Amino acid sequence: MAAHRLILPLPGLASRDTIDYAFSSKGINLDNTLEVSRCDVVIEFVRMGLGAGLVHAICRPRRRRKEMGWVDASELFGKEKISLTYRRSASLRPAHHDLINALVRHAEKER
Repeated sequence: MAAHRLILPLPGLASRDTIDYAFSSKGINLDNTLEVSRCDVVIEFVRMGLGAGLVHAICRPRRRRKEMGWVDASELFGKEKISLTYRRSASLRPAHHDLINALVRHAEKER
């Protein structure tokens, strides 16, 4: 995930602290991020194709959008219920598809 632009909550918010800790505990720096104040803005930026986003699981829209995908990433972030959201696009590189597929497989095994 860290190799791609991530759209994240602002620093200092509890969810962002959880995300930062998860990456830093593995020695991963988040260099390519957009920081926003609300999950709905994260989702809109993802819809615009500006990157993949991390949002609270409860913030995902109830109705699925055909141009976007969601993967439960909670297992990666401890107790925080976080989802990875991404834009479905032909411009995704094989590495993007591999990451998304790995997260989907992991989420399916946890059910």
